[in-house]
Amino acid sequence: HTAHDPISFGSDPVTIRCNFIDTYCTVVDDGAGIYGGSNAIITNNIIINGIGNRNGVYGTFPTIAAGIYSDNKATNNEIGYNSICNTAGYGIFNNDNIGNMNIHHNNVFNASLAQFRVNVRTTNTNSNFKVNNNIFVSLKATQRIGHILSVANNIITLGTFDYNVYARPIDDTKVFEISQPSEWGRESKTLSDWKIFMGQDLNSQKSPQKIIKESDIEFLYNETKTDKIISLDQPMIDFKGVKYAGTITLNPFTSVLLIKDGYATSNIPVDS
Repeated sequence: HTAHDPISFGSDPVTIRCNFIDTYCTVVDDGAGIYGGSNAIITNNIIINGIGNRNGVYGTFPTIAAGIYSDNKATNNEIGYNSICNTAGYGIFNNDNIGNMNIHHNNVFNASLAQFRVNVRTTNTNSNFKVNNNIFVSLKATQRIGHILSVANNIITLGTFDYNVYARPIDDTKVFEISQPSEWGRESKTLSDWKIFMGQDLNSQKSPQKIIKESDIEFLYNETKTDKIISLDQPMIDFKGVKYAGTITLNPFTSVLLIKDGYATSNIPVDS
């Protein structure tokens, strides 16, 4: 429980792993559960409840209490196997980075503006982004999955994107916003539109089914050092289509996103 950033780092090589962060940016805004620069391995952290506060915000700048935030000329960060839930602004935020970011196997849920955001607000070339095997889930129809802005007009050359889940099960239509000089105006795109525009994400998918109400989604996590068995009060399905009934087992510092399902029959442990 912190007023601003619980964990921050500069440019020296660092590994940040297996932390449980709950409730932050309660006094000062424009921060994150894990905030910093370059040369970091950020893995198996559970980050929830980025509150946000207008103090420290410039003008009409949006409230940001991101999950993981790589700022300014950051480069060479690996962000993998993290669990992020209930954040103001963005889940994973890459702001004016140089590039070489490897973002993989993260579960990101219920970020108020977008589950991931990339800003390229200078003419510097941002390249070699790898965004693969992530599960990005919006709780509300007002929340985007991805939002990418580039004044350098280089969105299609940012890097590689594939095997992701981009899910808005309550309204699985327009999921991306892009903004760059060639298509100025924050154009919204469906997943199919995004695949055509980027030539990427060919194996990525949307939600396995729709939901009627927000409470039909559950974010379960294990912040302990031992396996956790969690009882389910109804049959559920995850965003890769695996069905569960009865209980689910989570390894230490892992999570799972589940949707209400009327036909679940299996009980498969979820591992890292």
